[in-house]
Amino acid sequence: MKSDKAIRLGRGRRRIITALSACVALMAASCASTTAGGGGTGEYPSETVTIVVPYTAGGVSDLTMRALAEFLQKETGQTVLVENREGASGAVAMRYAMNQPADGYTLFNIGQGANVITPIVEDVEYDRHTFTPVANVAAFPSALVVGRDSNARTAEDLFEAARQSPGTVSVATAGATTPGQIAVEQLGTGPKAVPFKPVPFPGNAEALTAVLGGNVDALQINLTNDLLARADKGEIRLLGVGTPDRLPYLPDVPTFAELGFEDAIYSTSPYLVGVREGTDRAIVDTLAELINKAPQDEQFRKTVGDRFVTEGAETVDELVQYLDDTDAAYRPILEGK
Repeated sequence: MKSDKAIRLGRGRRRIITALSACVALMAASCASTTAGGGGTGEYPSETVTIVVPYTAGGVSDLTMRALAEFLQKETGQTVLVENREGASGAVAMRYAMNQPADGYTLFNIGQGANVITPIVEDVEYDRHTFTPVANVAAFPSALVVGRDSNARTAEDLFEAARQSPGTVSVATAGATTPGQIAVEQLGTGPKAVPFKPVPFPGNAEALTAVLGGNVDALQINLTNDLLARADKGEIRLLGVGTPDRLPYLPDVPTFAELGFEDAIYSTSPYLVGVREGTDRAIVDTLAELINKAPQDEQFRKTVGDRFVTEGAETVDELVQYLDDTDAAYRPILEGK
């Protein structure tokens, strides 16, 4: 028979073991709670999410990201804010977002301008890999446009006029280092080169006004519902689009690839959403699953436009590859300036 002392020691050991077990359980619960919050993957998202937009309020980027914020707020029950930090061709927003925690609570509107073009042409402390794209919610195809009084009925008509008189057929763009400007310069390279005269304007509105007024011969611009309405009214003609395949709503308009300029497909503007490099892959996957539901949401489609929402089917790796391919297409043009 055990002595009273031995029994007391045994009971003491059991109490210690029980207490230690309780501590371990509490620590595990605490870790799970932390994981569910800002630093991990559990119940993500469990607090306010901010989407940083590198452009002013009221533009297409802003409108698209606000529609996404509204969807995410409805889907998750968490507050989702949009913060506009324009300036320095997207660098202001990039610098801000890259200094936020890599926890999935600061998202970034990734695009060709801020994430591909600016790191090539400016001396900045980031590149296209600083942010990981998680989803693509919309894409606004680029188009080569002429006014109603133009003699060019087709892209080949305009191309032939430019080849007959190099440097005299003017094409308006929204800026000197924009995807549209790059596309015009890409059309001027290769065996089928078209020697256009690019004319950069401060923005799309000014460039459109110039072609409508007959001050330039053509315009390279991203499609919007307004532009499509103008085409339907006969105010402008669409000669070509910067997409890999013909658009279902413009079946008679050829692609630049069909016309012999495969790199010019990167002039279409995607609206990607990303997080800082180094964000936990489980959070990236959760975000991708959430955001890729937006293009199927009725209100999101109504706000952005049925013609411009994506299928929400691209993977993270495919989006990373898209940015790499865009860089490869843009870099020879931009570094030659």
